[in-house]
Amino acid sequence: MFIKDLSYTVFVKGNVVGKGGHSEVYKGLLPGGQYIAVKRLMQTESGDQKTIDFLNELGIICHMSHPNIIHIIGFCVESGFYLIFHFLEHGSLASWLHGKDALSFINNLFYNS
Repeated sequence: MFIKDLSYTVFVKGNVVGKGGHSEVYKGLLPGGQYIAVKRLMQTESGDQKTIDFLNELGIICHMSHPNIIHIIGFCVESGFYLIFHFLEHGSLASWLHGKDALSFINNLFYNS
């Protein structure tokens, strides 16, 4: 499967689930029914620097092993740089700590336990 095969269903505005300074994360669905998160690096840097940054991130992610770190299931360098992860249905830790529902999450965590 190639990114171009998923581009019509994944890379639409309604599927954006996260955005950072150098990337956007989209929710996608593989033909077998598995939900994925596709991190697409944006075109903000020169070609060489973007390649270096992508390879550094890929190397770090592939070598980390911890129960609280999501594992990568694939990557693509066709028509851009993409990292592919299992989709977390309940969002990321950052979204729970810093998102719009952060205060209620923290209150529930500390006061309703």
